[in-house]
Amino acid sequence: MTYRLRDAMQEVLAGWPTDLDASWRPVLGHAALGFEDVDPSLELNVGEPIFPPRRHQTLLGAPPGAHMFKAFDGVDPADVRCVVVGQDPHPSVGQATGVGFEFGQLASWHALDAPVGHELSRLLTRTLFQLIVADRSGDAGYAASTDDWQRARDDFGAGDRSVEPMEGLVDTWKAQGVLLLNTSLTLTRFSLDIDPHYSRGHRPLWAPLLRRLLDYLLGRDQAVVIISFGTLADEALRALLPAGVLASDGKAAYLDYPHPAEGDALLRRGNPLTDCNARLAERGLEPIRW
Repeated sequence: MTYRLRDAMQEVLAGWPTDLDASWRPVLGHAALGFEDVDPSLELNVGEPIFPPRRHQTLLGAPPGAHMFKAFDGVDPADVRCVVVGQDPHPSVGQATGVGFEFGQLASWHALDAPVGHELSRLLTRTLFQLIVADRSGDAGYAASTDDWQRARDDFGAGDRSVEPMEGLVDTWKAQGVLLLNTSLTLTRFSLDIDPHYSRGHRPLWAPLLRRLLDYLLGRDQAVVIISFGTLADEALRALLPAGVLASDGKAAYLDYPHPAEGDALLRRGNPLTDCNARLAERGLEPIRW
């Protein structure tokens, strides 16, 4: 038995603004989600999960505390100085927390060598770890290629110099004004060839929320760096951002990079985390401790 994805999303998202952190409700709570833009031909099987779940709802296998709007928890709207935007949540229920790029239920950095979660999730997380280590250490060699993963893991995966566990690490970024988002806050099906559930379903559904967020951030009298990871995120943001922002001409800067799941394609471009801090410094803001 199947039913329309559009109908399922309307049902699941009824009253969604109450899930937002209270500080974000005046900013985003009046956005009209694009239910009518969801292709009416898209269908969902009964029992097929929509993830991450709503706040305070239980979904079998989901990380504790996971919910669609978790990216906004712990980040005051007035403090946002960096927005990182990817494509969609991790393609496994067990890893999708609601915070972009956060690998849920990751026991340790060394666990990324084991077959946990989706292969792409492991690759993108290893790549991000290398970028973090390279930025913190000042040694770009830790992120010269994916072949450097093991050295980065051995030197910073445990011990006195270890990078904080994933959940704690993301919390430190949030505390510094970093939003970690995706063009879609929900997922039902994933395909390397871009599943229509994403391209004609979830992405157009959430586009008005992303537009409202960007309008708010660009309307403030303070600097912000916006980073897109991957072609799909870049396309979505270029459709929404003014030309001046895309040219990094003014208080806002825009950086587009390959997705971390592309591994070496991203690492060959340099370090977006270090690049972000350089753009913040140009605008008189303190660097982020990635």
